[in-house]
Amino acid sequence: MMLPTSERCPDCEALIYIIIYPKIDQVGEYIVVEGKHDGKMHHLGDGCYLERDGTLSICRYDEMTSLPDYQCIHCGWSS
Repeated sequence: MMLPTSERCPDCEALIYIIIYPKIDQVGEYIVVEGKHDGKMHHLGDGCYLERDGTLSICRYDEMTSLPDYQCIHCGWSS
């Protein structure tokens, strides 16, 4: 999943995005859950949680957490 940020690309000044990776369990498989309202299967965003006030937080839960990368969808810059 990609989410826009308020940061600007150092190469072209466009808004950059963070790439959220799916959470992986101890066996190395994606953790998938059924959606409560739509019945579809969804991945859990690794290291992500939403505060009650609507703030998206990203942190390292453990050594297996895949922190997001940054990417510009306009020029291809990435970090």
